[in-house]
Amino acid sequence: PHTYDFTLAAYATTDGGTSWVEAPPLALEPGWGGISDPTLAWDSAGNVYLAALPFPPGTNSQIGIAIYRSSNGGLTWSAPKLIHQSPGDDKQWAAADNSASSRSFISDLGS
Repeated sequence: PHTYDFTLAAYATTDGGTSWVEAPPLALEPGWGGISDPTLAWDSAGNVYLAALPFPPGTNSQIGIAIYRSSNGGLTWSAPKLIHQSPGDDKQWAAADNSASSRSFISDLGS
């Protein structure tokens, strides 16, 4: 499409998928028209991280890669943190290394 006229919504389940609850809208920073292309990863403490591509209003050019964090299974989400800024960002992915011997480098994402 020539313009992006959508954004993401998050849903959570606490009963294995029998029922779902819509989370409050994911926050957008000033100048963001929406976010797209979500990917999720969970850490060993049960936090879930959502990586998405924010874009300006009325365009399909990405601003970069943003990360949201939920500490309650996706019922609520933190404000976004822009971790990379480039209009060429695309096809981001998230993965977690839950090994106890691995060094943590995402603690600055906050709660």
